[in-house]
Amino acid sequence: MTLPLLQNFPVETLDEAAVKALEAAALRARINAVTMVSLADSGHPAGSLSSMEMYLTVYGAADITPENCSGFDRDYVSISHGHTSPAAYAALAEWGFFPPLEAVAHFRQCGSPYQGHVERDVPGIDWGSGNLGQGLSAGVGFALAQRARNNGKRTYVLMGDGGQTKGQSAEARRMAVKEGLSNITALVDWNNIQISGELNEVMPADIPALWRADGWEVLECDGHSFGELYSALRKAARADRPTVILCRTVMGRGVPYMENTPEFHGKAPRDELYVQAMKELGGNPALLEEARRIRQSAPLPEGRHIAPLKPELDTGEPLTYGPGDKKTDNRSAFGAALADIGERNYKRAGATPLLVFDCDLAGSVKTADFADRCPDWFVQAGIQEHSTATAAGAASTAGVAAAWAAFGVFGLAEVYNQQRLNDINSAGLKTFLTHVGLDVGEDGKTHQAIDYVGLLRNTFGTRLVVPG
Repeated sequence: MTLPLLQNFPVETLDEAAVKALEAAALRARINAVTMVSLADSGHPAGSLSSMEMYLTVYGAADITPENCSGFDRDYVSISHGHTSPAAYAALAEWGFFPPLEAVAHFRQCGSPYQGHVERDVPGIDWGSGNLGQGLSAGVGFALAQRARNNGKRTYVLMGDGGQTKGQSAEARRMAVKEGLSNITALVDWNNIQISGELNEVMPADIPALWRADGWEVLECDGHSFGELYSALRKAARADRPTVILCRTVMGRGVPYMENTPEFHGKAPRDELYVQAMKELGGNPALLEEARRIRQSAPLPEGRHIAPLKPELDTGEPLTYGPGDKKTDNRSAFGAALADIGERNYKRAGATPLLVFDCDLAGSVKTADFADRCPDWFVQAGIQEHSTATAAGAASTAGVAAAWAAFGVFGLAEVYNQQRLNDINSAGLKTFLTHVGLDVGEDGKTHQAIDYVGLLRNTFGTRLVVPG
C-alpha cells in the first residue's frame, strides 16, 4: 500500500484511505522494531512502540527524503530519545530511506551504522544522540541555521517524557523562544513511564506548565492517531512561535504484555515472548531467523558519509601587530579579526552565514564588536552553556559556519560531554577559549582551565591550536 503525501501539509485533514495506509505502515514498522531488538537481544522496544506514529508522521510531513537528506536546504529532524532507534529506523525504512530488512538484520551489530542509539551514519538521522535532553538543543541549532540561510525550512524534535526535567532541555526551550524560532516543532512521547517507573514516582513535573512557562505554544493530541498528529503538526507549522505537541501514548503499544509497564523499556523479548509479540502484531516469527541468516552471512552496510561544510567566507588580509603598534592581547586580537571577517561577509550574496554564539561574556571574550556589526548572526544565549554547546555544534552541520567564545572552564570543562557529542557528530564548531593554561590568573583556580589539552586528547576529530 502506497503511503500518502504528507510533505508541506497538502490537505487540511487526512482522509480514511491515508489513515489506513499509515496504520498499515505502523504495523509493519512495529513488527520490524520488535524483531530488531529480539535479534540483537538488547535494545528498547517499549518506547519504540509508543513513539511509532510520531516517527512515521514526522518523517512523512518533513521535507526530508532519501535524495535530499545529506543536503542543507531541507527540513531537519532531531531525535532526543535516541534509544528509540528501532522506531526511527523502522519508520525511515517505510519512507524508503533503506530496505527494512537491512536495519532489522544489522541492528546493534558492531560496525553497523544501525547502532542502539541513532547516529548520522544512517540516512535520515541528522544528529547522533547521547545524553537525554540534548536533542532539543540540537534542534535549536538547526532552526538557527535554517533562519540564517533564509531557506524557509523547519526543524522537528522528537523527545521522551522522562527527559523533560533535564536542565539542558529548559535551556533549549528558553533559547528557542528568545530567538523567536517559529520554525521549530517539538513532539513529546508522553507515555508516563521511564526506566525506573512512572514519571511521578521518579521525578514529578508538570510537563505542560514547563513549556508554557518558557513561552512555547502547547498542543496536546492522541499520539497514536495519525489524524490528530497530522493536524497538530499542520497547526504548529502555522504558529508564530515555537510549538510543542504533547502526544499521549501507551508504552509498548500493540504488544499487550509490554503495555504500561517499565519492564520492557530496555529488555528484549526472547523466545516465546517474541512469538507472542508477532502473534499480537500479525507478524511471521520466521522473520527473526531470516534476519539472523543475513546478519551472519551478509557484509555490513557501509552507512553514509556526509561531506563537511566548506564555508565560503572572505577572510580578508591577516591583521598583524608589530613592535611599534599599540600593545594588545590575544583576546582583543581575536575579537578584531572576528569582527572584520563578519563585516566582510555579513549578508553578502554567496557567503556562508557565520553564527557567533555567546553566553553572557561578550565583553570578556571580545565578541561584542561582531555583535554590533553583524546583529542577525550573533546569538546571545545567556548563561546556558550546555544548550549553547550543542546548538552551536548542530548549527555547524546545517549549512552555516559557527563559532563560540567562552572561558575554558565553561566552553570545554563544563560541557565536555556536549563537545564530545559534537565531535562524534562531525560538527565543524570553532570554539575559542580564554582563561586556559597552567598559570592561574586573577580570576582564581575555579576559572582557569588547566585540563583543556587532556580533555581534547580524548576526542578523535578535534584540532587544538594554541596561539604563541
